[in-house]
Amino acid sequence: MSYYALFYDTVDDYVARRAEFREMHLLMAREVRERGELLLAGAFDDPVDRALLVFRVDDRSKVEEFARKDPYVVSGLVKKWEVRPWKVVVGNEQRSPAARASGAILRHWSARTTEAQLPKYLEHFSKSVLPELRRVAGFLGATVSTRQTGNAVEIFVETSWRSLDAIRAFAGKWLYADVKDCEILPQMRFRQGILGNQWWHYRVPGRGQLNWATLVGALAESGYDYVLCIENEDRALPGLAGIALGGRYLRQFLP
Repeated sequence: MSYYALFYDTVDDYVARRAEFREMHLLMAREVRERGELLLAGAFDDPVDRALLVFRVDDRSKVEEFARKDPYVVSGLVKKWEVRPWKVVVGNEQRSPAARASGAILRHWSARTTEAQLPKYLEHFSKSVLPELRRVAGFLGATVSTRQTGNAVEIFVETSWRSLDAIRAFAGKWLYADVKDCEILPQMRFRQGILGNQWWHYRVPGRGQLNWATLVGALAESGYDYVLCIENEDRALPGLAGIALGGRYLRQFLP
């Protein structure tokens, strides 16, 4: 699979004329995105004289076919288009096999902040937290996403670790284990992108996708012998009922 950039040069009155063809154009774009071929698309601003569409496909001809059939092109709103191969060096890490290696542990944590303070948090994570994580044996990668929750912004961090290696790297440092599971919806994440807010949900242990047998076993092997405290943020199973279910599920892995 290769990346391709499709450039449109638009006519001078493009903004005034596009309304008639916009829905057909967007419908066609969404269909291609549903197939996983179109990653990003939009017009440049100030001035609106060009547009860029980014594809990831196995053949350049698919991009060219899209351009020829695009209502914007057919109607004359695009006076010239060009397809260029794009060699992506940074930005496609989340597709790396290492980040989803078999047996890997996905660790999640969240925080809340104000919209004004969000840039400071992200800068701190990028400049201070991430460099330290990269020094830990077994660290594979990390993603950060946010979503608006009322007057606050929730920050969701997902880190990938190479199973037991990651746990052993922290041996002797585990003082307390606050546990919850997480359900990841791959198709929804593909549609929304990492900044979407419907592709992940907190779950009590056993209702998500973490490998608790591996995780609890690794904790025990590293010398941890204290409690597993279930934090219930499972909206589908709130309160004590969720905690009880999570406790019954985890009990099978305890010594």
